[in-house]
Amino acid sequence: MKTSHLLTLTAGLLINSLTYAAQDTPAQPTTPGGTPPAAVPPAMTPRASQPNEKASDNAKAVHVLLDQFKTQREQFIASRKVLIEKLKSATGDDRKAILDELRADQQNRVDEQRAMGKEIRDEVKKLRDRKKN
Repeated sequence: MKTSHLLTLTAGLLINSLTYAAQDTPAQPTTPGGTPPAAVPPAMTPRASQPNEKASDNAKAVHVLLDQFKTQREQFIASRKVLIEKLKSATGDDRKAILDELRADQQNRVDEQRAMGKEIRDEVKKLRDRKKN
């Protein structure tokens, strides 16, 4: 039972981070003169996509969740990019409709995040109460 709660919480946190995954990368840092620094640190190396064959069942389950999250994130980003490209060439009513769709999607994500946060808080409260008794 504890494992399923851990997986649920992990999945919730991964799904909630979709909002942050869709944001643009920050601008490249510059020096006071306005030029980019001479050396930019390399990006972090990606994690292995599959767990070690000796990994526990929990580790394997987390890798499955991570793979699902990556797939959902890529789909979300692709659909958002399509809408933004349409927005660039849209005029008048089309532009308004696309903006309304983007706002509705954002509101749905916010609502889902709030619901997930409430679910996590309730679960943590139950665990604390169970530990006290």
